[in-house]
Amino acid sequence: MRDRLPANPYRYGLLVIAIAQLGVTLQALFAPRSFYDDFPVGRGWVEAYPAYNEHLIYDYGAYTLGALLALALAAMWLDRRVVQLAIISWLAGASIHFVYHAVTIDRFGTGDAVANMTGLLLYIVLPGWLLVRSRHESPAEDPGRTGARAAT
Repeated sequence: MRDRLPANPYRYGLLVIAIAQLGVTLQALFAPRSFYDDFPVGRGWVEAYPAYNEHLIYDYGAYTLGALLALALAAMWLDRRVVQLAIISWLAGASIHFVYHAVTIDRFGTGDAVANMTGLLLYIVLPGWLLVRSRHESPAEDPGRTGARAAT
């Protein structure tokens, strides 16, 4: 039997992270200037860190797309080690991103600073909670074995 985690909360938690990040990633990939000038929704958070560099924004989009694919596959497969690897990989980037913004938050007014840090912190707290929980979670019932057991 595979060491499979139950769908709830892992599938849904991983997909929440991936879907929440998807719009940002696509904007960085397909409209890097708009990402720089307008993210999020016209607030200009990226623009507060001059100067515009299309290559760096495109790279950000490319690398977060890779992370999103890992999260989505982990959410589909629910294999414990794949889930843990995807989360650890995500947390490495999200934690560094959070720390950078924490030390440069003085660029923003109070409302934007709170929104910025809250959003970034959620990208650490939710996957961090899933990672800790995954270490102690009992394996999910294998759907193939359930049918075999019922036939005997």
